[in-house]
Amino acid sequence: MKRIACLLFAFALLLCGCSQTEQINVGSFSYESDCAYYGDDPGVKESGFVNIEQSEVNDAEKAVELAKKECTVEYDTVSVAFDSKLKIYRVSFYKENQLGGNQDVYIDQNGITQMIIYGE
Repeated sequence: MKRIACLLFAFALLLCGCSQTEQINVGSFSYESDCAYYGDDPGVKESGFVNIEQSEVNDAEKAVELAKKECTVEYDTVSVAFDSKLKIYRVSFYKENQLGGNQDVYIDQNGITQMIIYGE
């Protein structure tokens, strides 16, 4: 009987662990400042996106899900920032401790990709 109780307890712990989702920390940024900074940089893409249909984006998790559809670089790290004025998420994909090779995907609250910036 003790063995069954222990197995049930262990199973319950496993189920609790599976239901937890990782919390995404969201920083802040200015979309206007990023646009001004990158300007006519050859690493800026402003058309030909995958996310062109409206899809409500209410949180960072949804922004990351959509941004992954646009991602074309290898990455092991994702970070998210939000422009509260224009309601745009910047989802950054990169490899930790590696310079260049990153990609920033800018998605508005309607799920439409606005811009992608590729790092060198």
